[in-house]
Amino acid sequence: MFPLYLGRRCCPPTLPLCLGVRPGSLQEVLQAEPPLCPGRQSRILLDADPLKPGTAPQRDVPVSFDPHHRQYGYRSVRELWQKVPDSPEKTEHDPFREL
Repeated sequence: MFPLYLGRRCCPPTLPLCLGVRPGSLQEVLQAEPPLCPGRQSRILLDADPLKPGTAPQRDVPVSFDPHHRQYGYRSVRELWQKVPDSPEKTEHDPFREL
């Protein structure tokens, strides 16, 4: 028996865990969400049909859960980038206020 496998780069999630249910496809909903790091693009990997153009193999499907010799299989993915807003959102922080 092996311990619970949570992934290679697992970290505990922070609140809120549920952002709600959104109508639309997974791709549409992910691209409509505000970026987690404003000002930076976010990469989105979606499962894809391996026969369609623009797909690439990604080696991240766990095959073995042995902590001493983990093995991973392949899946086909396509890569998308979340759009970055043209201008940053306004904040109340003014770094020059003290001057």
